[in-house]
Amino acid sequence: MEKVYLEKINKNNNILKKMFITKKVSFYNFLINIILFFILIFLVLLNQFCIKSNILHYVDLAFSGYLLLIFTFIGWFSTEYYYRKIKVLDIDLIEEGKNFKSYRLIELNSIKFVLINIFLSFISVLIFVFEILSAFEDHILVREIGIISIHLLLIPGFVRMFETIIEALQKFKKLLDHFLIKQFDILENLFEHVKFEKNNTRLLFTDYNIKSRHNIFLLSSDYLITAEKETVENTNKKILNIYKELWNQYLKVFSIYLSSDMKKSSKRLQRKVRKILIYYLMIWDDFFEF
Repeated sequence: MEKVYLEKINKNNNILKKMFITKKVSFYNFLINIILFFILIFLVLLNQFCIKSNILHYVDLAFSGYLLLIFTFIGWFSTEYYYRKIKVLDIDLIEEGKNFKSYRLIELNSIKFVLINIFLSFISVLIFVFEILSAFEDHILVREIGIISIHLLLIPGFVRMFETIIEALQKFKKLLDHFLIKQFDILENLFEHVKFEKNNTRLLFTDYNIKSRHNIFLLSSDYLITAEKETVENTNKKILNIYKELWNQYLKVFSIYLSSDMKKSSKRLQRKVRKILIYYLMIWDDFFEF
């Protein structure tokens, strides 16, 4: 049974992967900083065991200080600097000289990403303190000022990083405990009984008194010409079909999550199912307005 579940989950995961986008600038910046970190480790070890140069102490000190600032800054704004998003919609049409756009990007955060920044910041602190003690061995005042400055910088930075982890965990728990799971699991035909509000401002689920958020579907207007109205209508049907398919895929994952056999399966499979389920719930948390 686990093999069957794994095949279904992998298939579903492949669907989700197509929706992930990478912010290249953020990703390459993070990658470059990781490379610089390992270069710093190499230089510190080289100077400690081979060269033993005072000048290299100053270089390592500046290097570690730079990385410390970078990783702390990223830790403060981890959501903005995390390099992955979910792109649910990306529609850009031109009809009769008018531009019709509909896109939906969901910001992601990663506990692993924050933990990596905490680890790298901590190691950078150790290197910075070691280098400042080595470079200014005879200048006690400079050493003390440097160490105190680092403490003043890092304490709020580390606190913010751990707060980010707690916030992410709480959000995941909230999503998993959300009544989307507890009440919607049997609503296979949820998207079959819908209608649009006036001018397509949002989607109404008539049988359940539920509605979507604004700005997901293209707006219509009496001032649009017939061709433009048809474009809006056809595009909204496409958007609706996208969410219908996502709902069907979500229910498949959720049925696996609820199954009695799931509790007997491996921890790896359970984590994978829970992770995919959270991604779907982020999509629905962004879609529905309660």
